[in-house]
Amino acid sequence: MASPVTLIETLAHLQQHISAAYGRQTLLDYARKSASARLGLLFRVDTPARQLILVDQCGQAPLPANPTAHSSIPLHGLFGAALHHQGLLRLPDTYNDPRSLPAERIWTWPRGQVQLCAIGIPSTGPGPQGVMVLCNMPDTPATSETSDTSVTAQADSEIRICAILLGAYLEDNSEVTQVAIDRERSRIARDIHDGAAQGIAHAIHSLEFAQRVLEKQPQAARREIQRARETLLESLDDLRHDISALLPAPLEQANFAGAARALLDNFSIQEPAITLRYEGIHIKHLPPSLEAVLYRFLQEALNNVRKHAHASRVSVQIQSLPGLLVAQVSDDGAGFDMERIPARHPANNGTSTHFGLRAMQERVEQAGGALEITSQLNAGTTIKARFPLALSPLALTNREREVLRLLVEGATNRAIAGTLSVSIETVKSHVHHIMQKLQVKDRTQAAVLATRKQWV
Repeated sequence: MASPVTLIETLAHLQQHISAAYGRQTLLDYARKSASARLGLLFRVDTPARQLILVDQCGQAPLPANPTAHSSIPLHGLFGAALHHQGLLRLPDTYNDPRSLPAERIWTWPRGQVQLCAIGIPSTGPGPQGVMVLCNMPDTPATSETSDTSVTAQADSEIRICAILLGAYLEDNSEVTQVAIDRERSRIARDIHDGAAQGIAHAIHSLEFAQRVLEKQPQAARREIQRARETLLESLDDLRHDISALLPAPLEQANFAGAARALLDNFSIQEPAITLRYEGIHIKHLPPSLEAVLYRFLQEALNNVRKHAHASRVSVQIQSLPGLLVAQVSDDGAGFDMERIPARHPANNGTSTHFGLRAMQERVEQAGGALEITSQLNAGTTIKARFPLALSPLALTNREREVLRLLVEGATNRAIAGTLSVSIETVKSHVHHIMQKLQVKDRTQAAVLATRKQWV
């Protein structure tokens, strides 16, 4: 049987891979080894056809004459019984079970134990998504026959965890794909709006100014035309880059501090009448997942100031607090009436300005943050983005670090209580505080995070 630490390492490893086939194979093989089984099978439920469809297998099969002919099995057989049973269903001998079908016996050995488990916790639909089948040869000792009941319980627990996680790889692909497409379309729209569209709009503004002053100030007009040309070329590069890349181009050429400094310096050059002050852009330990989000937030906020605020002063602040990152852009400009803006979306009347604010909010929220806007007519505007941060182990107390170490080792609450000579309720309280501070949903995620970061 694989150790609990191995399961944690397996889960952490899976987070680095996006292939569904790889995930299925890894989890199925882990469950097979936990059960000391010779063969692992994964079936998906085809409800309209009333069949189980073979999705994946690992280990050594009894070598059927034509395996592809047995890749689908009727639901009313022995394997389908797992769909109506909670937990593991152990069968000592499928050959002698009256429910077994010929197509099922092809995959099993005479007098060999079979363990069945329903797959996943379905988000929609009337039942589980599939069935996991773990088959032993007659000479293989079954896990239920071991004298160490704690080992058996641990193996059963790991098999059930794998069964739940496998459900993520058997979801309805059409719905998942559509959601992914919708999110990607929104991302592309935001990137084009935040990048190329902003540059093109600024170039149009420069050309309109050049047109107005062409006769009286030809040199100023030529400068504006040249500036518009340069902006359009940059926007074209941005547009090409947004098609092929996920990150804003400046972030691929420099770190966040360098990219933000270039953005702010460019704003000062283009808007010499506006006094710009900023602090905190050289932030330490900025999570890579927030770099693009934070850059786009600053970019959009400054573009709004440039186009709409009519401000004379702008302040940009980035603060890293315990468990929280706060970015704020304030101006002393014209402001607007907050009562005319719906609560859910900062702005939603279809104008380009409101699309920018709405896109900003969506981007911040998708990163797990929250957007806050305060403004008054003729009294300026402040746009603030708050992002929760996972704390380092330094934020944990000594006792919490001890509990986290035992979690990584796979210890139960009872085992932790015995090791530390405290009550189980005290352990539960420590685990709850650990999950809050590390911003994870359960103890497994806390253990995976601690293992990946090498905190213990």
